[in-house]
Amino acid sequence: MTSRGKLTLDKANAKFLGVCAGLAGYLGIEILWVRLAAVVVTLLGSGIPALVYLVIAGFAGARPQDRGSTAADQGSSGTIR
Repeated sequence: MTSRGKLTLDKANAKFLGVCAGLAGYLGIEILWVRLAAVVVTLLGSGIPALVYLVIAGFAGARPQDRGSTAADQGSSGTIR
């Protein structure tokens, strides 16, 4: 059995905190299915899944290539013209 490594947040593909994108990458499945499952479970789970989401976001670190990324790194000057 091969090791998947650590679960990390995927800020590059994130919609909110990167938990679903990171979980999809960890499990090797499409992000869409993880996001749909998260919405359904949250709607049926009386708020507990939302709390679990926030706990995962607090404990999982960012992917190494996402750490230290800023708007300047992505080509944005951050100035309004």
